[in-house]
Amino acid sequence: MCVRKISLGMSVCMFIVVAALFSFQTAMPSDKAYPAYLKQLDEFTQAVTDFRSVVSVAKKHNRKEQLKFQQRYLQLREKYATVEWLFEYMDPEASKNYINGAPLPHLLFNSANLEVVEPEGLQCIDELVFAPAEEFDPQALNLLAQSLETKMKEYTVLQRHSQASVRMMIEAMRFQLIKIFTLKITGFDTPGSLNGLKDAAASLSAMNTYLMHYDPLISKHTKVGSALVHAEFKKAEAYLRTHPDFDSFDRIYFYRQHVSVLYEMLYHIQAQSGVEFYDEVIKTPTTFNYRSKNIFAADFLNRSAYQNIPAALQQNKSLSALGELLFFDPVLSDNGLRSCASCHHPDMAFSDGKAKSIATDFNGTVKRNAPGLINAVFSDRFFYDLRTNSLEDQIDHVVSSDHEFHSSFIMIEQRLSLSTEYIDLFKNAFPMLGKNPINKYSISTAISSYVGSLVAFDSPFDRYMRKETETLSPEVLHGANLFLGKAKCGTCHFAPLFNGMVPPYYKENESEVLGVTTIDDFLHPALDDDLGRSKGQLKEQADIYNHSFKTPTVRNVAFTAPYMHNGAYKDLATVVSFYNAGGGKGLGLDIPNQTLPEDSLGLSEVEMKALVSFMQSLSDTTGLNKRPARLPRMDKQEKFNTRLIGGEY
Repeated sequence: MCVRKISLGMSVCMFIVVAALFSFQTAMPSDKAYPAYLKQLDEFTQAVTDFRSVVSVAKKHNRKEQLKFQQRYLQLREKYATVEWLFEYMDPEASKNYINGAPLPHLLFNSANLEVVEPEGLQCIDELVFAPAEEFDPQALNLLAQSLETKMKEYTVLQRHSQASVRMMIEAMRFQLIKIFTLKITGFDTPGSLNGLKDAAASLSAMNTYLMHYDPLISKHTKVGSALVHAEFKKAEAYLRTHPDFDSFDRIYFYRQHVSVLYEMLYHIQAQSGVEFYDEVIKTPTTFNYRSKNIFAADFLNRSAYQNIPAALQQNKSLSALGELLFFDPVLSDNGLRSCASCHHPDMAFSDGKAKSIATDFNGTVKRNAPGLINAVFSDRFFYDLRTNSLEDQIDHVVSSDHEFHSSFIMIEQRLSLSTEYIDLFKNAFPMLGKNPINKYSISTAISSYVGSLVAFDSPFDRYMRKETETLSPEVLHGANLFLGKAKCGTCHFAPLFNGMVPPYYKENESEVLGVTTIDDFLHPALDDDLGRSKGQLKEQADIYNHSFKTPTVRNVAFTAPYMHNGAYKDLATVVSFYNAGGGKGLGLDIPNQTLPEDSLGLSEVEMKALVSFMQSLSDTTGLNKRPARLPRMDKQEKFNTRLIGGEY
């Protein structure tokens, strides 16, 4: 249940900092756009007050009143859609925590204690208002409405003390297009009502109206032309309004014919009109590439921003080449028989085909399934339990693990330093480290650089979404629409990464409680006893994260069976069946914090088969399945010169 718990200090401070940064930006060519936005923001805030006054007289379990509240809420939600595009850009933290965040409990940021904060905001109201009649709680709804009213009054005041340049307006619109495709038409933003299509239409209409303030700029300085861009906005809105059914809506057509067109148009408007880009104003590396032209392009996100590697080092091609050798070299392990590639085979998209990888010296297995590594760099947290914050830290855990390398960086440094070949390779990769370039930092950085280079966005589905081909089977298209719609896969596996990195900034990795079973016997289910995230980082050891695991990518899943954190499900058909049943809770298990809806998805055999076909269409390992031709010689350790590339097991 959603209840109220207010803590505004952190978000208010962040807003003031962001507003200060905004004040240095280029002034708008139109002095009417931002005041028009503030006017609509006031109208939404008043609509929140009106909604609160209506629900304050609610009576428990009154179905007639609940239906009335649903209609009033949908009107409120549509009002928010007219300002959401800029409101969430101006203060994304406020939106996430108080206005339009996911209806899931979370831990209070930077709290000295493990303080659980219950969710609040529009999504929480959406879920509550559209709950089954027996679960409808007017008192909880009233508290949520009161909290939303308080927050909106405060944030409206804050936004009056800021300003938005034309750059920010265009950026906000491009981010909103990403959200429309990944969060709105998938149902993420409206978990109870599934009203995202109408939301998206209202949002497009509002952005089109605001863009009219810049018609002189667009007409004078760009080849796009204001009439053309307005027409495209109207066509996109019209498609949404004339295809209102959530389950049958063709999301792939909508993206190719409307979202991608508008996304590229707005880029050209910004580039051709001489409006500055974000990186020309603020030099901090960003995960999002503000010059990207397609959400499914390889350059949509900045890979370098996800790694803790200085820019000068990243440009050194010898760094990744060194990392590749280290990745395949078993000399890093205590017994000299295991390498990173022992559990991450390039011919299996860098997984290993086992439920759980073999442990050191064949002493059982490691704790969890080995995930694939292609596109693994696009994450802010690593391991299934999210216990590390960087690839470099992840390597540290592997080195010291008794079940994996069972070694230490001191031992590895000593071994590598006895190889003249390795010393020269490290000097080339790390010229700033002088005569002693081999240390923990350089070893982990090199391996991280190699893993970060394992990037692929050229699957058949990607090429289709970029309009580089018009050929994709009807079954795959059906599966893609199911994935992003009825099957609700896209509400956790967000496009285009299809992992748990939350759009539109792709900075935060979600984890989910699914209730994964010990084996794939769904007639006699037993909950896997791995507690996951609640036993990861010390600051997250809370019950809400029991059995919670990182949401991995479904790209290249055709190569990475078996599946789930414990490798319990042998094929994709089994995985889809598990989700279709409503996860562990849907199978009858007691899982208090399951984030996966427990109701059956109601998918037919044909639909489940189509989902599998779609996931298989996300395969792309081109150029990423090679191994080094040889490993560097160990001058003074002859016994290691017969070591196998990739290790013996």
